[in-house]
Order: sequence, then structure tokens, then C-alpha cells
Amino acid sequence: MQRAVVSSNLDPHKLALIETALAIGLWAVSFVFIKIALREVSPVTLITLRFGMAALLLGVVSAASGEMQHIYRLGLLRAALVGAVGMTIQQLLQVKGQVTASAGAAAFLTNTAPAFIVLLAAIFLHERLRAWKVVGVVLATLGAGIITTGGDLSLLKQGRVAAPGSLWVLASAVLWAVYTILNRFVVQHQPPAMATSAMMLVGMVFMLPLFIANQGWQELGRLSQPGWAAIAYVGVFGTAGAFWMYTRALKRSPASSLAAIQNIEPLVAVVAAALIISEPVTPALFLGGAAILCGVYLAER
Repeated sequence: MQRAVVSSNLDPHKLALIETALAIGLWAVSFVFIKIALREVSPVTLITLRFGMAALLLGVVSAASGEMQHIYRLGLLRAALVGAVGMTIQQLLQVKGQVTASAGAAAFLTNTAPAFIVLLAAIFLHERLRAWKVVGVVLATLGAGIITTGGDLSLLKQGRVAAPGSLWVLASAVLWAVYTILNRFVVQHQPPAMATSAMMLVGMVFMLPLFIANQGWQELGRLSQPGWAAIAYVGVFGTAGAFWMYTRALKRSPASSLAAIQNIEPLVAVVAAALIISEPVTPALFLGGAAILCGVYLAER
């Protein structure tokens, strides 16, 4: 009996769910600290520091754990290529969007990624798209429309949105769907910390030209203590810790079986934003968020 209990406690899928939940929680709170950091630095500077911190920390972890002795070079190259898509471009769109989009809205819009995963799988992998999945994708899209227009869907006919940054965040959700699918193949034979560190390093390298062009180092001298604290959280916990745990989870279990738990992210983000930066919960955010959650649930059934 005791042996059965131990075996159950070490079930790979359960461990993957726990790691995913912790990663999602850290990501959720990072939406709030990104808003705080953007009060003092540009998106380019924030992302460069974020990736730099994460690459360094995960590199140390991989070295200390002996993962560097098991580097699969081709897999490392793939990790670098995925990092260019899932790190540099995706994060640039998401963080740039948060300049005008609220933390809660950004979290809900980011949460549409599972619906895009279902849609992309049907288009490119020819997976069967059942009726309730179609309804789910449509409902999640409607929820995204409500949030981006602030509840006034007539703005879409005029080509306008309530917060321009919402469209950037929504585009980042599409790239996150692509990243999630590709990441599953990348980490299959690659040590998690090493693979994630490579992605972060590539993300930082691609951001450096923009950082230099914008003379981002000048912003660092003007940073306040809350600004540094916000950047430290985003880099250490919201990036290094969260991505490392999520990569470990993907190594244990398929992305499709972990997707549903991502629904807690916007809920945690909204609560954290209300408590930390007093961000209001508008009717449009509530209605659109509910539509996204229901749509994602149906799409993942």
C-alpha cells in the first residue's frame, strides 16, 4: 500500500500539472510587475534585462545540475530558433501591448492562446475540429473582441479599439500558441534548464540591437527601487522560474493535457492587479474574460 502511494505521488502527469500551475501563477503576477516596470523603462529595455537575468540564472542551474554534459546540439539549435519566435517576437508584442492595455486585459487576451492552438492544429496538422471546438474558438474570439473594444463591438467596423495595445497582446497570443507546439518537440531530448536558457539567451541577443539603438542603458540610471524590484521579479520569477517549470512540465506531459490549467492565469492576474496597483475590473473585462474562459474550455474539451 505504501509503495502505491509513493508511486502515485511521483506520477509524471501530476508533477507536470503542479509545475504548470506554479509557472502560470508566476506568469500571472508578472503582468502586474510589467505594468509597474513600464512606468520607468521602455519595452525593449525591460525585455533585454528580463532575458539577460533569466539566461544567466538558468545557465547556472543547468551547470550546477550537470545538464551541460548532456547537451544535444541539434536540439540546442532548435531551442535557439524557437527562442527567436517564442521569446523575442512574442514578448516584444506582449510587453509593447501592455504600455496601453491593462494587466487584466493583457492576461485574458494572452489566455486565448489555447483556442489558437486548437485552430492551428486543425489547419496545419489536419486534426479534426469538432463542433464544440468551433464554438469555443468563436466564443474566445468574441471575448477578445469585447475586451479590445471595451465592450463597444461597433468600433471593430471602424477599425478602432479601446486600447491599441490590446491588438499587440492578442498577436502575441497567436505566437505563444506556435511556441507551445514547437517547444514540445524542442525539449523532448533536451535538458529543460539548458533548453530554456538557450531560448532566453537567443531572445536577449535578438533584442540587443534595439537596446543599443534606443540607448537603453540611460534608463537604468533613472530607475527607482520599485522599478528595480519589478524588473527583478519579472526576470527571476516571472521568466526564469516560470519558463523553467513550464519546460519541465512539457517534458513530462503533452501540451494539450496541460492547456486547461492555464485558465487560472487571467483570474490570478486580475486579482493581483486590483490588489497591487488598484486596477479596476470593468464590465467589459468581466464579460469578455468570461467569454474567453468558456470558449477556451469548450475548445479544449
